[in-house]
Amino acid sequence: MGSPLAPLGTSRRSRLATILAFTLLAILSLSKIHEARTLLLGRPTAQIPLSAPQQRPWVGDHGSGFELFGIFGFAPQIEAVTLNIKAKEVSSSASSSSHGQLSNPQSYKLNQPVKQSARYDATQSPFQYQLPIEMPKPTKHNLDSPDFNATDLESPLPGIPIASIAVEVPTKKKPASAAKLLFGLATSLESIPTSLLGFQHWASRTDARFVVVHEPQNTTLRPGEPSQQNVTEMFQEADIKHITLVGRPGGPSERFASLLIELYDRLEPQTEWAVLIDEETFFFDLEAVQHMLAKYDSSQPWYVGALSDNKWEVNHGGLYAVGGAGIFISRPLLEALRPFADTCYSNTDTGVSGDILVGECIHQHTTTKLSLEHGLHQLDLHGDATGFYEAARKQPLSVHNWKTWHNFDMPAVASVAKVCGPSCVLQNFRFQDGWQLSNGFSIVRHGYSETDLLAQHPEAMEHTWKTTERDIEDSWRYSLAPLKHRDEEKVQFLMEKSVVEKDGGVTMYYVRRENGIGKALIRLFWH
Repeated sequence: MGSPLAPLGTSRRSRLATILAFTLLAILSLSKIHEARTLLLGRPTAQIPLSAPQQRPWVGDHGSGFELFGIFGFAPQIEAVTLNIKAKEVSSSASSSSHGQLSNPQSYKLNQPVKQSARYDATQSPFQYQLPIEMPKPTKHNLDSPDFNATDLESPLPGIPIASIAVEVPTKKKPASAAKLLFGLATSLESIPTSLLGFQHWASRTDARFVVVHEPQNTTLRPGEPSQQNVTEMFQEADIKHITLVGRPGGPSERFASLLIELYDRLEPQTEWAVLIDEETFFFDLEAVQHMLAKYDSSQPWYVGALSDNKWEVNHGGLYAVGGAGIFISRPLLEALRPFADTCYSNTDTGVSGDILVGECIHQHTTTKLSLEHGLHQLDLHGDATGFYEAARKQPLSVHNWKTWHNFDMPAVASVAKVCGPSCVLQNFRFQDGWQLSNGFSIVRHGYSETDLLAQHPEAMEHTWKTTERDIEDSWRYSLAPLKHRDEEKVQFLMEKSVVEKDGGVTMYYVRRENGIGKALIRLFWH
């Protein structure tokens, strides 16, 4: 007679066998899925995240999608265009007489020279340059095809050649010395590595001086925070050789105002200007900044800067230079402030911003008043700030809030300067069929009606940023006008990746998305 436990044991073994079989089946199924996805994409699935990386809020979430050139979230079927631009260097005497602007481009179509340089369209901004080619017709690609390979984009379809164009740019030269500029910022050691990516673009190899007042290192509150020695080495590796780090307790506003003391204590014989900046302050061309300062006699007291772009902020904050745009204080003014600087801030957080504390100090202890420079921008724009960067206007001297309020990678945008020089960043080029390149930032085709176009100023800025509780009727009138209404029909490719190639060229990837899904790609090669 069998044991009364036998049925129970048999049942248990049966369940274990079932579980084991199910597990093996699941593993095999996952393996097949892995193989299928590898075939579809032509690359290991380890490069495809289970969830999309954080993206700019005004673009939308990627979703999983397909990966192409390290960019995620493409649809199974996309359109692609390839463009080549050759930077043809010319002497400064042959280029534009206006500092920081490109010359009229001598243009080529499919590598064949045209007899005349491209000319301005009278209805367009003088800062928008015409290119004598149309945007090439796109080729279609199925990313979900087992036969697809990224090299397919290297060989356009028969009859659709790769479009090539050449533009004249100033001859490359060694960065101008900025030894007379002493920059100061207040931040934390933790945030310096990402901020340094921006500083490197405009300060590397310029001999500019930096003083950084920071919170004392605290690896308990901020695990992994670098030390002063680590940060010093980072600046050295970025070819910014003159860096002083000062740990100071207290609130961020007080640390910012204390720069009046720290900068004074580190004046050198050649120093002419102390420049107070924020960790998000981005200058496109430090030589252009020095050109702006050249109109001021640095042997006299000067307080130079910009107000907030938003009139609401001016109404509630006062007539003070905002630190994100850059505050320029001449040496005589800094020397005049030093006897009083200790009283201009406390070691407790008062809630008053640091730039207001600095402005109050200047107004209370000197007769110097603010001199405005409208090329400096605090850029108090929330959300979609593309209208600012796409406007056919002179290149800004500075921008701010690019890592937070509107979140766009300015060092990547400015990387095109490695080929065509600092003046070509955000340069506006217009194709014959209306497509528009804001160099390094976007490629767009507007959908404005003929009536809209006739009513628009050629340099009008598209009002794309969102309205907040701080918007008033004249919020942007004194700073960013003329404005035009948001173009709901605009077709827009935003730059999502920039690669500096080994040969010195720069490849920029512009992506058009719909509801966050990549539908088309433009690869632009600068040589």
